[in-house]
Amino acid sequence: MAQPSQSAETDDMGSVDTCAVPARPIGGLDIGESAPCPPEVVAVVPAVPDVSHGRPAPATDPGLELDQLRRAMESRGTIDLARGVLMAAFAISPETAWSALVMTSQNTNTKLHLVAQQVVDSAGGTALPQPVQKQLSAAIAKLTREGVDRRAGGERP
Repeated sequence: MAQPSQSAETDDMGSVDTCAVPARPIGGLDIGESAPCPPEVVAVVPAVPDVSHGRPAPATDPGLELDQLRRAMESRGTIDLARGVLMAAFAISPETAWSALVMTSQNTNTKLHLVAQQVVDSAGGTALPQPVQKQLSAAIAKLTREGVDRRAGGERP
């Protein structure tokens, strides 16, 4: 079996010549060592892939991270209130209420904290927007049906 090369060629930008890295066996077939590629067919890959997708890393922008944490802390109470409203109105578990809020948020393309605020407001008499009402009803029906199916199968809810 081919052993990794300790001398993979790198250029001044940290890229690795992938042809200089030995080939691995495929199935039971060892295809042997690969030779360095000619310059015209060298496949170059970054030594460290960029997984940021253009977003700044939290360590490089502490102000952004702080803003996100503040927003999360501010919306947490509203989301918990909305879960409580759903739990009381539909006699569902906290996990089912959370899942219903998340499903509704995703299916209406609305931020979770906004859906939660609409649910809390509806407890005070404000009507839910039609798309939110439709998706929330569907989510609760689906989740409670799945919960009944799980309990019937012998699993704990």
